[in-house]
Amino acid sequence: MTNSTPSNDSVLSAISTQLQNIDEVLKRNAKQLGVLTEGLTRLENAVSNGFEHLEDTINNGFQRLEQNLDRQYQVTEMQGRHIDLFIALLERQSNGNT
Repeated sequence: MTNSTPSNDSVLSAISTQLQNIDEVLKRNAKQLGVLTEGLTRLENAVSNGFEHLEDTINNGFQRLEQNLDRQYQVTEMQGRHIDLFIALLERQSNGNT
């Protein structure tokens, strides 16, 4: 009858092989985690830049809108003054002809 239990050397060799395999998997996972972290950092920067650009665009749009409203108000006031002058001229002309 032969004993079928593995020798200590073969058990240690099998454990060593398994540990090497685990080490390789951990190294691959670490590299993948590094790549993922870099990708997330780039994404975060892109999103941040996008929001800054959007904020700048909105602020510039509001500034232009405010400038246009100010100009429109000034034009409207000027038109009102011209209308008042035109009415005054018409009244003066009408009073002079009667």
